[in-house]
Amino acid sequence: MAGCSRPPRGLGFRSIRCEAGSHCLEGNLDDPRPNTLTGELKGQARWEADGQPLATADLDVRAVGGKVEVRKLEARAPGAAVTVTGSADPRTVQVGGSLELSNLRLLARAIADFTGAQALPMSGSGSFRLVSSGSLLHPALTVKGGFPKLRYEEVELSDLRLQAQLADVARPLEAPAQL
Repeated sequence: MAGCSRPPRGLGFRSIRCEAGSHCLEGNLDDPRPNTLTGELKGQARWEADGQPLATADLDVRAVGGKVEVRKLEARAPGAAVTVTGSADPRTVQVGGSLELSNLRLLARAIADFTGAQALPMSGSGSFRLVSSGSLLHPALTVKGGFPKLRYEEVELSDLRLQAQLADVARPLEAPAQL
């Protein structure tokens, strides 16, 4: 079944389901007010080119009494995967995630297939971890990770590491970072 369906007017978005090809999104919103937000949303998507998988995404979010929980937010492509979990309420946020770049050459090809552009001449692998927590309007952010080997055209770097801490994402120029 393609398209979106909602209940009759007057019930708001109490329930919704959308399907389009290999994408599906469904959920409900029982209370839209931030302090008492209640509902859930689940979804899956898959992108292909010439019958080959380019990327997939999965989402599972639930809210009860104003507290939102991201149970699962994942995206995968050849050579890369992103995962995020966490929670938030009207005052605070606690989110963690990772980016795993297992094969930059495969990722560059997948991006080229998706966009129709030429693949970037890069290779290597790396991983990054992200954590954000604190007040909803001014959370802290920590990013840590690196590349054991990274190559772009003829330039090759070894043991490239990144560590950055931001006390307040609203003030990014005050962040100490090491590369």
